[in-house]
Amino acid sequence: MPEIFDAKIVVIKLTYKIEAPLARVWKVITEEATFWWDSDFVALPGSPGVNLEPHLGGRIYEETPDGKALEWARVIAINPPTSIDFQGLMTPAFGGPTLTTVQLSLAEVEGGTEMTMTEGLLGRVTDEGLAQMQEGWDFLFGQKLKNYAESTASRV
Repeated sequence: MPEIFDAKIVVIKLTYKIEAPLARVWKVITEEATFWWDSDFVALPGSPGVNLEPHLGGRIYEETPDGKALEWARVIAINPPTSIDFQGLMTPAFGGPTLTTVQLSLAEVEGGTEMTMTEGLLGRVTDEGLAQMQEGWDFLFGQKLKNYAESTASRV
């Protein structure tokens, strides 16, 4: 028997202050994701981490040495060094079906960089799933990316 769910449209907007130059934060996002992307946020057992191809049509994906692979999203817009946009699909295995778009935008501010993450969701979105997403983004960007960028700020 099929399950029928109501579709929702949700927008999450989170902003983080990172005490590192904008150029450094851009590089951390686009070239060094494997260093700060936490292992709790990979889906494939044995995955060495998440890869990001920072160009139009580039993938955000995982791939294991034994041939397993998972594509999280595709780059749909890029404006170096201030913004990058992704679009992906969440399957029922990950709480979907849901279409998701994410924009990471950077702006220079006094003492560093302000990063704003805006995620749009269309499809099956539960209150519990939404809370988990926001908590996950806060951990991944507000702690892991932020701490890595700040601890390596001199590497522009």
